[in-house]
Parts: sequence; structure tokens; C-alpha cells
Amino acid sequence: MESWIAVLILAFAVSVDGLGVGMTYGMRKMQINWLPLLIIGTFSFTAVLLSGFAATFVFQYLPNAFADYLGGSILILIGVYAIVQAYHHSKTKPEEVKPITKVDQVKEKVVNSKSKKLGLVIQILKKPTAADVDNSGTISVKEAVLLGVALSLDAFGAGFGASMLGYSVVWFALIVSIMCVTFLVIGKKRWIQTVECALL
Repeated sequence: MESWIAVLILAFAVSVDGLGVGMTYGMRKMQINWLPLLIIGTFSFTAVLLSGFAATFVFQYLPNAFADYLGGSILILIGVYAIVQAYHHSKTKPEEVKPITKVDQVKEKVVNSKSKKLGLVIQILKKPTAADVDNSGTISVKEAVLLGVALSLDAFGAGFGASMLGYSVVWFALIVSIMCVTFLVIGKKRWIQTVECALL
């Protein structure tokens, strides 16, 4: 029972960044449909699974005590980072988020044309709206791949740490993917409802 509680807490800490991303999309009134959400969840699941299997391989060559210490340290750092990021997004005021203008679109195109895939993923981590490469206001399937990679970076490290501590990688991957998608949806709806209430 205690192990399941620990898994849920870890999954929550890793996935909570999706809540901040969802809030940002809610403020921008950006749309994200079920297929992009499924892609994002799949990336999180795969990232945890691959890192967990990699950790199992590495674990064979490390002393048990050191593996436990390393796994715990990784999870703590990732959890703190994810919570801080989500808190930062939740504190962003609606008036601070300006509408996308033609000038913004030109700037985005210039940045995106110069950025490689990795650079764009890092940009998405700092600014979730950067995932909307074509500035359409809707996250497409291709853009969901970029967003999925960005959100799965935390999950990758968490899968490694969880495996080091002996948690079930498959179950952890499944829970993380479900929570990631759920938080995206909840965050987006929360901000839409907040804005609607403020206008009443």
C-alpha cells in the first residue's frame, strides 16, 4: 500500500507541469483535441518505460546503496523542479498574456526557422505556447509530438529514478501518462472557467 502511495505521489510531481501548460493554453484559448492528447500521453509513457529499462541495466553495475541514493536524488530534484514550474505557470496573470499579433507571428517564424528540434523543445519548456508553431491556436498532431517530447523529459528522469528504487516501471509509466493528460485538460478548463467568471 505504501509503495502505491509513493508511486502516485511521484507521478503527481512529474505530471503536475502539465497543469501549468494547460493553464497557459486556457489563457490563450488554445485548442488541443483528443488525438494530440493521446500522443502526449504516449510520449510520457514511452519515456518512463525506456528510462526504467535503462536504469535496470545500469543498476546491475552499481552497489545497492548507491543506486538507492542516486534514484532518490533524481526523483527529488525532478519533483521540486516540476512543482516550481507548475507554480510559476499558475501565478501568471491573464493580463500578462498578450494576444498573438502579426509581429509576434513573424518573430516566432524567425525563431523557429533558426531553431533545431532540440532548441524548439527547450523553447517549449520555457514557453508552452511555442508548441503552436503555426500560430493557429490549435495544437496539431505534429505539434503534439514536440509538446510530448518536452513534457516527457521530466518523465524520462523520473522513470530512471523510480526503477532504481525498485518501483514497477510499467505501472509508473501508465500512471504518469494518465496524469499528464488529465492535468493538461484540468489546467485548460480551470483557466477558461476563471476567465468566464471574471467576465460575468
